[in-house]
Amino acid sequence: MGTHQSLRSAVALLREGHRFLRENDLKTVGSAINSKNAHPLIQFAKYGVCGVLATVVHVGLFYLFALTLFPMALDHSAVELALRRNNAMYSNLVAFPLSSTFVYVTNAFWVFTGGRHHRVKEFLIFTLVNAISFAAGLVAGPQLIKWFGINTHLAQASFVVTSALVNFVIRKFLVFKN
Repeated sequence: MGTHQSLRSAVALLREGHRFLRENDLKTVGSAINSKNAHPLIQFAKYGVCGVLATVVHVGLFYLFALTLFPMALDHSAVELALRRNNAMYSNLVAFPLSSTFVYVTNAFWVFTGGRHHRVKEFLIFTLVNAISFAAGLVAGPQLIKWFGINTHLAQASFVVTSALVNFVIRKFLVFKN
């Protein structure tokens, strides 16, 4: 499919989604939101909500662990860079399995239809995909601390953005049925 055809398909999809929202009442839209067979735009929005919630869970756990288990000053001037870089990685490593499980459950029960794989295999593939994107983010934040001495908050934001870029397409086409 060429670029021009892809653009026309995307515009048609947006128009169809807009028409659905415009022509239906809140009850119908709410039913569509709670359906796994929702319009792709609604499905993507639901996926986004799950992603935001998982990010809140992960970042919240990161800061909890950064303040307790792996102490590091959130003001980068108070702690040596190597210690802050390592403790940022440790805090993210501990938060990962908890936030990954949370996002799997929300995606499996609200966004995507399972069935392409057995639930255990589906969870393992989902977690592997999450681990790959997590690893990319895990490298990005600490490297930015090392290379540029950026503060912890900016490093964590780079972790979140880097991780999120990979997940939707892989989950949609490799993990779940739709």
